[in-house]
Amino acid sequence: MLNVDRVRYMTQLAMFEKNELREYAGTQSYTRDDYVHTKLLLGLIAGSIFYAIAYAAGIALLLAFVVKRINSTFLILAVTIGLLVYLLFIYIYLRGVGQRARRRYDKGLEVMAHFQDQLEGLEEIYRREEE
Repeated sequence: MLNVDRVRYMTQLAMFEKNELREYAGTQSYTRDDYVHTKLLLGLIAGSIFYAIAYAAGIALLLAFVVKRINSTFLILAVTIGLLVYLLFIYIYLRGVGQRARRRYDKGLEVMAHFQDQLEGLEEIYRREEE
């Protein structure tokens, strides 16, 4: 005869594995610092590429429609302002990436702890059935 609690626990575990475990399994492969720093490195690369494309497009539009004569002062000013804006952009962007990575890692720990509790509950049901 089927035990209703056991079937319920097994169904919950199967649904959890299907829906959430894959999403948070990567967080368990690293320590928190390693996970966050990996995400920060990827964010630095992605943010730099995005900024370079946006900056190049902005300069191209500026040169095509606004500036008629280019001199060295304009170039130095454009590069300096571009670098300052890049530093500000990358600081804000990486701060957000780090916060999201920390929250995701903590959520992964909570989800894995819940999964472990479910496994222990199922183990308890099996122990009671054996007795």
